[in-house]
Amino acid sequence: MPLQTLSEGELLAFFVAEHGLRLIGQSDHAQKLSNALSKLALLLPDKVCVDLFTLTEAINFEDRPTVSIDPHTLQYVTMAAIAGEQLEFTYFSPYKQESSRRTADVHLVHNYAGDWYAISYDRKARDFRDFHIGRMSDIRPTGRFFEPQKGWNKEEYLRRGFSMTRGGRLTTVEIVFDSYQAQWMRERQKFHPDEIREELPDGSLRIRFKIGEAGLEAVARFCLQYAGNCIAEKPKKLREIIMQKLERSIRQYTSTP
Repeated sequence: MPLQTLSEGELLAFFVAEHGLRLIGQSDHAQKLSNALSKLALLLPDKVCVDLFTLTEAINFEDRPTVSIDPHTLQYVTMAAIAGEQLEFTYFSPYKQESSRRTADVHLVHNYAGDWYAISYDRKARDFRDFHIGRMSDIRPTGRFFEPQKGWNKEEYLRRGFSMTRGGRLTTVEIVFDSYQAQWMRERQKFHPDEIREELPDGSLRIRFKIGEAGLEAVARFCLQYAGNCIAEKPKKLREIIMQKLERSIRQYTSTP
């Protein structure tokens, strides 16, 4: 490899990518990239090598708790999605507290905040479902191949949800952060792909986007992170969900010695 084609900045990108892979649960791939990075570093001048090897002390990544996933399972599901092969597997539902056998066409392997999902067309439900790969087991190939569902568009599908919760009729969400909290919200990228931001005269910030009604539960949890500094304006159903959660929390605290 010609040394002049690889800069220190490009090697830094490799270093960041290696840590990023570990962050999203791809330890095996991260190790391969780390080994390649070490070999590349040896080809460069001493000064560059020292800078690279001290990066570990200067850069750090902190992950939030995620569901543990077998790397081989992730690779298997990903390859099935690429090949368009239908899969059979057992899936555990935390909500129902039970396991069931599924047959699905994996259209997209999606990582959200470190967790891996197989966005699939569920043959039994005849609709799309987001299967957490960490809850999939006893995966078996079927030898049957599929074509993507007519009209399938991953961007359109993803924007209909919030925090991997989606479904139901589209509804408009409006949330206002007061002037105090708005200072930090402005620094963040969009919380939803179709989000529209509106600066208000008093320094507060309104964000607006559309999602399926099934995603309102996730939006409510999002709002409660900023309780006291934000208010959900629309829809009415979202306000009701938040009120129910707040009332339940107050009862829990007032009934505890």
